[in-house]
Amino acid sequence: MGSKRYFFIYQIMIVLLIAMNTISVRAQSTNDRAKAYYLEAFKNYQNKNFSKSLERLVVTEEILKGTNAKILSLKVKNYVAQNDYEKAASNFELFSKNNSKADERLKNEVLSYLVEIEEGISELKKKEERKRQAEIKKIAAKRLKIIKDLENERLVTDE
Repeated sequence: MGSKRYFFIYQIMIVLLIAMNTISVRAQSTNDRAKAYYLEAFKNYQNKNFSKSLERLVVTEEILKGTNAKILSLKVKNYVAQNDYEKAASNFELFSKNNSKADERLKNEVLSYLVEIEEGISELKKKEERKRQAEIKKIAAKRLKIIKDLENERLVTDE
């Protein structure tokens, strides 16, 4: 009777070990997939294929069910390279909040983009303001033309 119980416990332990090993292998393969997509994203970044790099980073985040400092740093670089300073800034902010595990080299590398991001956003705002001012001038010119036309029409009817 005692040997049957030990045999039953032995079988349960084997099943548990197999299950734990399967979970471990699955976790390892998930990490390997994420790493493969990250490396592909990095390669695309180096080849100046920024859109493809960003696509690969999104897949990496989906695999990991989250992000990390390395992914965010590469996103910042991609967005700066595309002159998309607003997205670069938002990812820079996320990096700043999630960089506790990043090494000092990575932190400094991402920090080196801050000035370019701020200058890019500033230039974008200036461009938008110039566009807004041009639109205001355009509307003012149309109004002035309408006023002049109305005055000319009144002068003609008064005569």
